[in-house]
Amino acid sequence: SFFGTFPLGAGLHRDFFVIFSDPVPAGGITVNLASSAPTKLAVPGSISVLAGSTQVAFPASGLSPTAPGSPARITATATGWASSTLDLDVVTPTFRFVHSDCCFDLPTSRTTLSAPHALAVGTNTPGCGFECDSPNADITVSFAVTGTPAGIVTITPASVTLHQNRPRSDDASVGTPTTTGTYTITASATGFDSLTSSTVTVTPP
Repeated sequence: SFFGTFPLGAGLHRDFFVIFSDPVPAGGITVNLASSAPTKLAVPGSISVLAGSTQVAFPASGLSPTAPGSPARITATATGWASSTLDLDVVTPTFRFVHSDCCFDLPTSRTTLSAPHALAVGTNTPGCGFECDSPNADITVSFAVTGTPAGIVTITPASVTLHQNRPRSDDASVGTPTTTGTYTITASATGFDSLTSSTVTVTPP
């Protein structure tokens, strides 16, 4: 059988597990894996399992979203063992803002004397959650500010990298507001649903 049924993000990967009903016998076995939709969901062709094992992990990579109601199916087979299948949705991922190492999301209230703060994003797979999956390759995430007035705050640099195999991006810095007003920050990347922050209100100190 399989363990791990939560949707997988397109452009991202995660380990899943094959669970054995009994410990693998002496000499070990080879488990063959196949995806019913290899252009949407990729799995290794086979994995070797050591004697005595009761489970084994394997990586699955989302390549493009599956149609609603039409999941990709992973099939596991091994000589002398009953086959098993796992139906898995591949979905469009989005982000979650990380304010710093301590906090999620962004402050919604600042002043014109507020110190700059760090800003990063983590992967967020609908149906699985924050930093559930890691990128298959480096991904450039761009930040855009929509402010009233324009130029109320600057993000440096304007883009960061979600590195391969790491679910959280490098940090950018959101500067001290130049004046009172409001702004939002939007994070976007190819293959991801964009994320816009709650409105940040800037007041006098």
